[in-house]
Amino acid sequence: MPRAKAPPRVKGPYSERGGSRFRIRVCEVTGHRDLYFATLREAQVAIKQAARGLLQASQSRQLGFVLDEYHQEKLLRGSCSDQSARDQRATLRFWLADFLEQDIGRPCTTQPPASEPAPPTAPS
Repeated sequence: MPRAKAPPRVKGPYSERGGSRFRIRVCEVTGHRDLYFATLREAQVAIKQAARGLLQASQSRQLGFVLDEYHQEKLLRGSCSDQSARDQRATLRFWLADFLEQDIGRPCTTQPPASEPAPPTAPS
């Protein structure tokens, strides 16, 4: 069974080459990248900037934003009229109102409602 992926994060700073340079690792959903800096102070500033960038990137994965992007794409491709796109968007936003601000990258943590008990049967 594969291991669950950790959320996007910034790791470091790591001292390399006897302290002559510092590395931070930016871990994202798509992979990771290493950034190198001459001083520890520069690396610490970059960590804060990268963490802010990850926070902003995660906000773009909210269901509401994804629905908006989907309807904009449909208009750009010409697969529906402007009025149809507005109507579909409004309907989906109404149906999914409770979930629009949820991050689509996170697994669902709510449990499905318990199934209703079977109706009593008459003895035969």
